[in-house]
Amino acid sequence: MLFHTPAFAALLALILILFHALPRGRLWMLAVADALFYGLPNPAHLPVFLAVSLVTYYCVLGQREVTAGAGPSEAVAGPRTHGTRANLLFALGLLVNAANLIFFKYALFFTRSMEGLLGVPLPALDSVLVRIALPVGISFYTFQLVGYLVDARRGQVAPARSFVQFWVFISLFPKVMAGPIARGSQLLPQVEAVGRLRRSANGVSRGLLLLLVGLVKKVVLADTLAPFVNRLFAQGASLGGVEAWIAAYLFTFQIYFDFSAYSDMAVGVGVLLGFDLPQNFHTPYVSAGPGEFWRRWHVTLSTWIRDYVYIPLGGSRAGLPRQIANLLLAMAFSGLWHGAAWTFVVWGLYHGCFSVAEKLTQVLSGRTGARRARSRPEPAGPGASARPGAMRLLASALRRGVAVAVCFHVVVAGWVLFRSADLGTAVGMLRQMLSPRSFAFSTGSLAALALVAGFYFLHLAEYLVRRDGAALRFWRTRVPAPARGLAYALVIALILVFVQTERSTFIYSRF
Repeated sequence: MLFHTPAFAALLALILILFHALPRGRLWMLAVADALFYGLPNPAHLPVFLAVSLVTYYCVLGQREVTAGAGPSEAVAGPRTHGTRANLLFALGLLVNAANLIFFKYALFFTRSMEGLLGVPLPALDSVLVRIALPVGISFYTFQLVGYLVDARRGQVAPARSFVQFWVFISLFPKVMAGPIARGSQLLPQVEAVGRLRRSANGVSRGLLLLLVGLVKKVVLADTLAPFVNRLFAQGASLGGVEAWIAAYLFTFQIYFDFSAYSDMAVGVGVLLGFDLPQNFHTPYVSAGPGEFWRRWHVTLSTWIRDYVYIPLGGSRAGLPRQIANLLLAMAFSGLWHGAAWTFVVWGLYHGCFSVAEKLTQVLSGRTGARRARSRPEPAGPGASARPGAMRLLASALRRGVAVAVCFHVVVAGWVLFRSADLGTAVGMLRQMLSPRSFAFSTGSLAALALVAGFYFLHLAEYLVRRDGAALRFWRTRVPAPARGLAYALVIALILVFVQTERSTFIYSRF
C-alpha cells in the first residue's frame, strides 16, 4: 500500500486511534498491521518474510540468552559465545538470509551472466526465473536481519524477548518497503517499551509535518518529473549533449525527491506512533566530496556498508593500498545491493573511484602541507603574515562552492549509470554529455536548465531550513501545536484528494 494514497491515510488514522486508545494491545496490533501491510499486495511473499525472520530469531536465541530478570531498559546481551554450536547457528542465519536474497533478486542476473560468459543459453531456467516476483523491500529487511545477527554475535544488542517483538522490529510498516534500515540496538528497546510510548502535541505536529513534506516531494515534485525523465532516458544515446545533461539533472532531483519523500513519511509515521526512526537524508547535493555525500545520502545504508562490509574487510587499518581495495569492494557491494544489473555494479565502482580519488587527494595534500609547514619561515612579527578575516572567509567559501559544484556534477553523471537500461546506453549518454561538439542550446533546453537551477535552489532552501529552522521559528512559537497539526492534516487531505497523479510506486521499493 502506497503512503501517498487516501486508502493509506484512512488505514493510518484507524491504526493511530486504536494504538493510542489500547496501549496494552499495541504490540499485537502492530504485529497484525505489519503483516497486513506487507502481505496484502502479494500474499505469497509474507510466508517467506516470516520464515526468514523466524530462522534469524531462533539462530540468535540459540547463541545467547537475555539476562534473567532484567527489565526492558536493563536488557543486555549475554557474553560472547563462539563455540561450534554458536558458529553453526550464526552461519545458518547468514546462509538463510543470503539464499533468500540471492534467489529472489540475483538468480536471473547470475544465470544470464553465466550464459553470456559460457555462450550456453538456458531458456527453460530463464523462463522460470523471469516469472518470480521480487518481494517488496527484500534488500532492506535482509540487511536488518543480517545486522541483527552480527550485532547479537558481537554483544552489541540483546536478543528480542519474543518473536512478536522481533517481528514488529523487523517489519514495522512505515519502514518495511524502503527503509530506513534500523539497528536492533536503536529500535528493539522502543518496541519492548511500546505500551509506554507517549506522543505530545508537538510530536504529533512534527509527524504530520514530515508526512506533508514527504507527500509534496513525492506527489508534486517526483511524480511530476517522472514522465519527462522516462521520455528522455528512453531516447538514450540519441540525445544531444545538452538534452542528456537535462535528463541526468532531472533524474538527479527525481530520485532525491522520491526516496527522501519515502524516508520523511516513514519517519513521520514513526513519530505519530511514538517511534524514533533514523533520518536517512541530510540534503546530499550540498556535499563538497564523496565522503560527505555518503554521510548525507541514504545514511542508514552507508553506515551499514561501513560497519558490516568496509570495516570487517580491514577498513583503513592495513595501509593505503588495502584501504583503496576495501573502498572499491564496499562500493561495488553497495551498487549490487541496489539492483541485479551491471549498471548498478559499475555505478558502485564509479563512486568507489570517486572516494579513492578523494582519499588520495587528502593523502597528497597532507604530505604537501607538512612539507610546506616545515619550510615556511617564521613571521616577522605579530600578525605579519595573517590574511584579513574577510578574505579568508571569502576564499574558504569559494573553495567550498567549487567543491560542491564538482561533487554535484560527478554525482549527476553517476546517476546516468544508475538510471540507464544498460551499460551501452549509459556510455552513449555520457559520451554525449562530455562531447562539446554535441552541444546545441535551444529555447526549450534553456528553460529546462532554468528549471533545474530552481530545483537546486529549492534543495538549498531545504538545507537551510533543516540546519537552523529560523524560517519556521515564528510559526512554531506563535501557533499552538494542535493548530499546526490540524493545518498540516488539512493540506495533506487536499493533496491526496485534489492533486491527481499516477500514484506511482516509490523508486527504492523495487530494491
